[in-house]
Formats: sequence, structure tokens, C-alpha cells
Amino acid sequence: MKKLLLTLALCLATLTPVWGNGVLILAQSSGGGTPVNHIALDGTSARSDATSTSATPTLTTTQAGDFIVVAVTQNSAHVSGISDTAGLTWTRRSGTVNNTEMWWAVAPTALSGDVITVTFLSSTFHTTIAFGLSGVAASSQFDSNVSLPSSSSTATTTFSTSNAADFLINICALSAGTGTVQSGWTGMTNTNFMLLQYQLVTATQSGATVGPVVNKGQSADAIVSQ
Repeated sequence: MKKLLLTLALCLATLTPVWGNGVLILAQSSGGGTPVNHIALDGTSARSDATSTSATPTLTTTQAGDFIVVAVTQNSAHVSGISDTAGLTWTRRSGTVNNTEMWWAVAPTALSGDVITVTFLSSTFHTTIAFGLSGVAASSQFDSNVSLPSSSSTATTTFSTSNAADFLINICALSAGTGTVQSGWTGMTNTNFMLLQYQLVTATQSGATVGPVVNKGQSADAIVSQ
């Protein structure tokens, strides 16, 4: 019996509690090997408007407990607030400088045609994209490195991370209609003076540099995996 209990204890020690589809589960840890990145894209909705005071992307997701992100580029007026038909609670992560902003919320259930209303302080040209991420940490969702979120009005921005398994995101307000997706990154949208690119990593970043050449401003951030 003692041997059985010892074996059970050793097995439980290798399990890590994580959220999956809105349910707390026990997952096998990497045992000191390469960290596992559980984050996956779960729905996107982009909206570009000529000069106006609001944008209304509509987002549908498939997973409960998704981390919802709204990324914005604008010419002259930042976002005053966000609301949506699902009644989520929205928080500004970064913005009001360098023509880019990022807001986030957590959706306890999957979203179906959720109309997200992004309101600007005044009329401005803007491009907005909303997207869902599954597999994000249940709390402390952003990497704690002091360099984040980073922002710049130059061609590149530099940042480091403290967590290995991250979803890296780079939002760029372009001075031309489209930009160039950087090597190793994946473009989520690249149109109407906005480039949003992302990268899934399993190692910490030190002095990482990202950004297209033709931009008015940009920001970079890192979201933590389960």
C-alpha cells in the first residue's frame, strides 16, 4: 500500500493544473524539457472604416474561456471605451501613443456573433481587429517582463520576455497601405494601414527586435500560455 501511495504521489507531482475549454484539468508537465505552448487562435474579425467615431467587428469563437483581444490602429484619436453584446469586461492593455492600442477581455463561454463596439474620442480613420485565443493562462495573462508592453514611433521596437511559452504580438500603424510580415512571424492582418503579426514561442526572448520599415508607430506584447 505504501508503495502504491508513493507511486501515486510521484505521478501527481508531474501534473500541472491548466484550463482547457473552460474546465480545470490536470495536464502532464514537460518534466524540465521544452515548455509546451497551448495557445491557439480561435476566431478573428477585422474591420476598417473611413473617418468615423466607432468600429464594430463581430467575433465568433468555438471555445469557452477564450482570451479576447481587440487591436486598433488610428490616425488621431484613441479609444475611449469598448462594449459588446456578450457583456464582457474590457481592459486597456496598451495604447494612446504611437497610433496603436490593445484591449482585452475573457469570455466565459464561446462567442456567437458577438458585436464589439469600439468607440473613439473623436472621428478618425481606424482599422480594428478582434480575435480569440484559447489556451491562455487563467490569471496573470501577460508576460511580467518590465519591457512589456513595448512601443515605438520608429521602424522597430525591442522587448524581452520572462516566460518561455508566450504568444508574441506586434501591432503596427503603417504609413503605407500594407507592410512586410517579419521572418518567423505570422500575419493576422496586413491591410488598410495596419499590420498585426504574431509568433508562438517556447523560449524566453532577450532583446528581441520586430517591426516593419514603413510604420507610424507600433507596440509589442506577450501573452502567457497555460
